[in-house]
Amino acid sequence: MLESYPYVPIVGTIRIVVAIFSYDGTLYFGVTGDRDHAPDVDVLTAGIETGAAALGACAQPPTRPRVIRGRPGGAATGSTGAPGPSQP
Repeated sequence: MLESYPYVPIVGTIRIVVAIFSYDGTLYFGVTGDRDHAPDVDVLTAGIETGAAALGACAQPPTRPRVIRGRPGGAATGSTGAPGPSQP
């Protein structure tokens, strides 16, 4: 499976349903709406797309911890992969 878009049916008096599904590092949104009672569902979906894009633009990729293999004239530190003490 490469992608998965959620679908939630409209039930009872609910006229718009939004579902969010996370799969393989990606968020998928599904919007189900009754156009007779909520004719501007496209405004909601455009807002979700705009907001998700803005949030994604603010996100920063995770940083990898700095590994210090050794100091000149000193013992090695950080050999476990954890960041070592800062150097002057």
